[in-house]
Amino acid sequence: MGKFTVKSLESAAAKVITGERYLSDGDGLYLRVRAGTAQKVWFYRYTMNGVPRKIRLGVLNDMGLADARGEASALSAIRRQGIDPVLADLAAVEAKAVEDAEKEAAAARAAARLTVGALLDRWQADFLAHKRKDGGAEIRRSFVKDVLPALGAVHAEDVSRSMVASVLDGVVRRGSPVIANYLLADMRQMFEFARARQILEVNPCAGLSKAQFGGFKGRA
Repeated sequence: MGKFTVKSLESAAAKVITGERYLSDGDGLYLRVRAGTAQKVWFYRYTMNGVPRKIRLGVLNDMGLADARGEASALSAIRRQGIDPVLADLAAVEAKAVEDAEKEAAAARAAARLTVGALLDRWQADFLAHKRKDGGAEIRRSFVKDVLPALGAVHAEDVSRSMVASVLDGVVRRGSPVIANYLLADMRQMFEFARARQILEVNPCAGLSKAQFGGFKGRA
């Protein structure tokens, strides 16, 4: 049990009228009081291998006596294991920093994942609008009809060769093999646009050819 109660702590702090004092509660827990300032700060103070150390725990207004004692008790338990709490605290900070960095990277990767629908928007804005006379309007029309219903909500990096083949097979089955050829060429180009920008690593159209679907013009 510490030396202070909430009331006796307040009374002792009020008596500091010049300089600063560290008021001891025991078990390494101290409250630093500085004259002329309302802020009072908890510290855990100890000596390790002859070296005096202190760890800032928090401000009295935010951390009450019971919580400060809990923090001090936990740090004392670390010391009893022969571990310097400062080093243990640094390890925890570093581990937290690594964890936060990993979470941030994962969030960035998730934000960068484009659906096929969003990829079509970017492809049109950044490429087709400048390379096609119609700004990509005809490609968009064909994608809206045949590609987006099946793949529009799928993340581009999750599109497989079999998914692309399924779309093309559907177009061939309805009697439009030439359209299937155009779609294959356009999807290949769109996914290659994405691969060049590291939106995805593999073009799912790789390994697919016109001969496997609509055939060449004049050989439907």
